[in-house]
Parts: sequence; structure tokens; C-alpha cells
Amino acid sequence: MKIVRYLSIAIEGILANKLRSGLTMLGLFIGVVAILMTVSLIRGAKLEVIKMIESQGANTLTITPKIGNMMITPITAADANALLEHAAADDITAVAPVKSEFVRVVNGTSLIQSQVSAITTDYFRVKNLKIAHGVFFNQDDERLARRVVLLSDVAALGL
Repeated sequence: MKIVRYLSIAIEGILANKLRSGLTMLGLFIGVVAILMTVSLIRGAKLEVIKMIESQGANTLTITPKIGNMMITPITAADANALLEHAAADDITAVAPVKSEFVRVVNGTSLIQSQVSAITTDYFRVKNLKIAHGVFFNQDDERLARRVVLLSDVAALGL
């Protein structure tokens, strides 16, 4: 019957110091909530990092012709085709050359500074990207060098 005696002493202590007991329970509650929020935040950040890595492609190789901070002779479309057709590179399933520059984009009176990239039809497959609205350009557009624009959500809102 020691348990009943100890429980009786504990209840008497809690009732004798109601404010202290209430503040202690409040502190415990706040501590538990803070830990749960921190764990949730860390899990969310972890999932976001994993999502960003997956969007780059787990088996993607990016080649940039640089020596230090200085650009050298750019890789050409012929170089990209040679990578795809090379007999020793059986594991290469797609090549998507990209040329990017920061430019001013104007639409009527709207003006934004944006990165503009020249890409091929394989780019979205290589980068594992999906188009939210509209359609992607096709092989005929690429072959005939038609002027096609794909806008990010940010650029679309800016214009």
C-alpha cells in the first residue's frame, strides 16, 4: 500500500502549490510542443532538400567549360551529339545542351531582369521537370528553330 501513500502525498503537494504545479505543467506542455515543431520543421526541410536533389536527376552530369572563374570555348551542339552517339557511352540516354544568359525581358510596359535559357526538347526529360500550364515545344519547333517561350511562374507573374 506504499503506492497509495505516495500517490496521496503527491496529490497533497500538487494541491498545496497550485500555481507552481500549473506553471510546471505549462512549461512541460510548451517544451513538448517546441520539440514537436522543431522535429516537424527538420523533416519538412529534409524532404524539400531531397525533392530538390531528385529534380536535378540522380544520374545527371552537368558539364560547364570553365577554368577557375573564366569561361573557355563553349560546348557546341555537335559536342552534345557526339556524347550521345559515342559508342563507349552506352549509359548516356539523353543530352540536353543549355545556353543561359541574364537579359531584360519587356512586355508592353512591364520589364523584368531574368535568366533566359536556350534548351532542347530533351531538357525537361533530363531535368525531370513538368509543365504546369500550356505545352512544351516539339522536335519540329526545334528543327525549324521556331521562337518558343516557356515562362516560370515567377517570370509569368512579373510580366
